[in-house]
Amino acid sequence: MSLSHLYKDLGVTETPNGENGIMDTALEDAKLQSFEDGYQAGWEDASKAHELEQTHVSAELAQSLQDLSFTYHEALGKLTLATQPLLQLILSKLLPPVLPTTLSAHILEQLNEMLCNQLEKSIHITVAPENLSALKSVFEAQVKQPFNLKADALLSAGQASLRVDTAERVIDLDKLIEDLATAVEAFYFHCKEEDAHG
Repeated sequence: MSLSHLYKDLGVTETPNGENGIMDTALEDAKLQSFEDGYQAGWEDASKAHELEQTHVSAELAQSLQDLSFTYHEALGKLTLATQPLLQLILSKLLPPVLPTTLSAHILEQLNEMLCNQLEKSIHITVAPENLSALKSVFEAQVKQPFNLKADALLSAGQASLRVDTAERVIDLDKLIEDLATAVEAFYFHCKEEDAHG
C-alpha cells in the first residue's frame, strides 16, 4: 500500500496550459523579493531609529554633564566664598596671640641654621621687651653656646633680630600675618570676580 497520498507532491506539476510550474516559480521569486525588500526597509528604519536614539541619548548626557559641571562649580564657588569669614577670623584673632608664643621655636630654628658652620661665634638676639624674660628661660635651657639677649622697644612681639658673627637674620611674624591676610584677600577677590562673571 502506498503512502504518497499523505504527502504533498513537491515535484514539477503540469499546469493546464502545459507550462511546468513557471508561474509558481515566478510567484515564489516575487514573494522572496518582496520579503527581501521589506526586510531591507525594516533594517534601514531600525538603523535610523537607533542612530536617532543614540544622538538623542548623547545630547541628553552632554547636557546632564554640563548641568552637573555648572552645579559643581557653582557649589564650590559658594563654599569657597563662605570660608572667607573663617579665614579672616583666624588671621585676625587666632594667629596674632599664638605667633609670639612660637617665636622661640622660629628663633631656635634660624640659630641652628646659622650656627651650622660657626660653632664658636657669638650669638646676639634682639626681641621686643615683653618677650625678653620668657625667651631668656627658653634659650638658657636649649642653647648651649653663650648668647646675648637684649630688648628693643622698636620691635613688636612677633619680631626678632639674630646675629651670629657677621650673619644676620630678621624674624617678622607680624609681616607673615600681614602677607597671609593680603594673600587671602586677593584670593577671595579673585573668587568673587569669577563668581560675578559666571
